This record gives sequence, structure tokens and C-alpha cells, in this order.
Amino acid sequence: MKQFWIALILLTALGVVTPFGVPHAADKDGHYLLLGLGGDTCRQWAKARRIETPTVVEMESWLLGYLTATNAWRANTGDVTGGLSSDKIFTWMDRYCKDHQDKRIGEAARNLVHGLDELSGKRKLGK
Repeated sequence: MKQFWIALILLTALGVVTPFGVPHAADKDGHYLLLGLGGDTCRQWAKARRIETPTVVEMESWLLGYLTATNAWRANTGDVTGGLSSDKIFTWMDRYCKDHQDKRIGEAARNLVHGLDELSGKRKLGK
């Protein structure tokens, strides 16, 4: 399991994009509107998780909603998380946000999906 987390963090940090990545609906400059708590920063995520504010449940729900929408709208996705528990997803976000405090939660979620796509492709190929 430790290898899984190391691979996911490295792939995300490197910004790896795969052939089976998310199709983008951003404008020509790569900009898109982040609604709700996805516009908050990783610094805010980390603070909410550290002191367990009521906002943390809203942030976690926003992230799970993002992943659910990915499952619903992307062809042949089914479960982008590959069966990961919510706790493991939140732990990934905690680690990512620790290293990328100024990134928005929505950007972190997008990077999580890219990393999960990469790992999913490797699992399918038996690597």
C-alpha cells in the first residue's frame, strides 16, 4: 500500500497526464470556473482538517461530489477511485495540500483524478 501512495504522489507532483485522462472543457487558456468550496485553497483544507471545523465536512463532501461527477460524466469510468475508501482519499488530499498550500481544492481534486487514472491504467496492464 505504501508503494501505491508513493506512486500516486509522484505522478501527481510531476503532473502526469495520460491518454485516458480527463477531457477538458476549459477555455483556450486552460481556465474554468470552480464553484463552491472547490475554489478554497489547500491551506484552508489543511486548517479545517487540523482543527476539525464544521467546514471540513463540507469540503470533504465537495471532493466526494467531484469524484462522483467524474464517475457519472466520463465514459467507461464507473469508479475513478478504484475502490479507495473516503479516508484514503482524504489522506491523499492532506498530503497533497501540505505540499501545495496555495493550490485550490478543485485543482487538487483534478490532480487526484489524473493520478488515479494513471494507476488504474497500470493496474489494467498488470504492472
